[in-house]
Amino acid sequence: MRQFNFIHALIVFVALALSAAPAHALKWPPKDHPASSSGGSSGGGTPVPEPSSMILFGAGAAAFMLTKRRKKAD
Repeated sequence: MRQFNFIHALIVFVALALSAAPAHALKWPPKDHPASSSGGSSGGGTPVPEPSSMILFGAGAAAFMLTKRRKKAD
């Protein structure tokens, strides 16, 4: 049980550390410059989740799978 708590705490700490770095780096949003001189858009308007939210989602999913695996082993 102690090793599981350590691993879970380590996963959460790493996820928070990685998500804090991009949030600090994006204090000033970049100016919106067109990617090409023709003015075309490459995105299509679909919002993309920021990397920090994906890291936190992945850490939560990993912790959830570890708890399921541990319950199966008991």
